[in-house]
Amino acid sequence: MSTPRQRNHCMPRFLLNRFSSRGERKKCWIWQLEQGGMPIEISTRDAAVSDYFYGGPETGVEDAFANVEDRLSALPQSLDQGELPENLAEDLRLFIWTLAVRTRAVRDQLGGTANVLFDQMATTITSDQALAAVLEQLDLQFDRVIKDTLQDLL
Repeated sequence: MSTPRQRNHCMPRFLLNRFSSRGERKKCWIWQLEQGGMPIEISTRDAAVSDYFYGGPETGVEDAFANVEDRLSALPQSLDQGELPENLAEDLRLFIWTLAVRTRAVRDQLGGTANVLFDQMATTITSDQALAAVLEQLDLQFDRVIKDTLQDLL
């Protein structure tokens, strides 16, 4: 079992490193511009990162993304070396999909959609017993469904 990942990148480091202003050994720096602030040079280790962005380690989401990234990290270099995109279509599809689902906007949108769904369920399920049963099943199954969906991507 891997070490729990507290710091979750919403942009893969292998991609951030391609925009580096400088590098030393395995460390790369990029310029970051905060809204209304001056640009500062930061390590890619500290760029596009939040604590538990995908939830706690028990969700397995960050580990699933790490596994996909391990597989796809050579993709940009393959394209740089002249590999035809049509030969990499499946990997490109997965790469673009993972970039999209890693964003805060998509995460917030999914959360908003889930809230609307739960609000609708709460207003249409009139029996307290039925509502309790649905909530219990959601609690029991939700993490498994997300983990299975991510596993299907691998």
